[in-house]
Amino acid sequence: MTDIPNATIADTQIISYAMKGVLKESIAGFTIPSTVAHEFLTVRDRNTGKSRYFTPSPQILSVPPRVTPETGPAVVMDRPGNMPRFRNRTDRLVMDFNNEFPSIVEHGHMGMAALINSAGDRIFREAIFHLPKKEKKALTAKFHFLIEEKIRCIPINGQHAQLAFDLLRSLIASGVNLKANFRNSLNDMIILATALKSKSSLWTEDDLLANFAKRHLEPDVSFRDGVYRIEFPERSSERQKSRESKGYVNTGWRFALHRIPPPATATTHG
Repeated sequence: MTDIPNATIADTQIISYAMKGVLKESIAGFTIPSTVAHEFLTVRDRNTGKSRYFTPSPQILSVPPRVTPETGPAVVMDRPGNMPRFRNRTDRLVMDFNNEFPSIVEHGHMGMAALINSAGDRIFREAIFHLPKKEKKALTAKFHFLIEEKIRCIPINGQHAQLAFDLLRSLIASGVNLKANFRNSLNDMIILATALKSKSSLWTEDDLLANFAKRHLEPDVSFRDGVYRIEFPERSSERQKSRESKGYVNTGWRFALHRIPPPATATTHG
């Protein structure tokens, strides 16, 4: 699954509030970028930024299953029980900011989106198998919430990353102070880029994100019950292209998306 045109995209705070029952409206059928899935399902350690667990690339799911007492049928495991699995069987996104900000390495954007979109409960539980029991229970409940609400997930790709870079550069140029954790500002721009690229609406409670989008992209914005509803018509895309043509694009930042190749097909010799 790539972009989903005319979807309603929710950021991490909206998803979290919905699960807690704080949000007044239903999010059933909403869409999230894999960045939101990573935040909501705490894929990364908050202190180190490193991946705490890994979700297998969609191609790996074609591997013949095995059975474990806890998960039932699952893909072949490649780690001992107390170690993260699928480390070498997942996609990897590398973002480098030319020493202006720390480089970032993320794993499993395609893998996480595939599990959410296919309701891959058993594979998800195997991915978090090594985590403490209490945490596994909490993460499984969150994953089930996404499935029950029929949330769809868009995997972040190179086009999203490039657009997020452009938006982040414009955010900095506007004089806005980035959030204390640079990664949070980057994630905001990735979420915004996903909504903009698919011409979808975006629900957020983030004042900085909403105000930047309003000034920079001129979307249609409404505010109700503490939630900004940001609509991105065609003119928003054209405005972004205009800014890019005026030199807002930074060529010193780089990204690379490493995908897992499909399993080799056995050849029969006659």
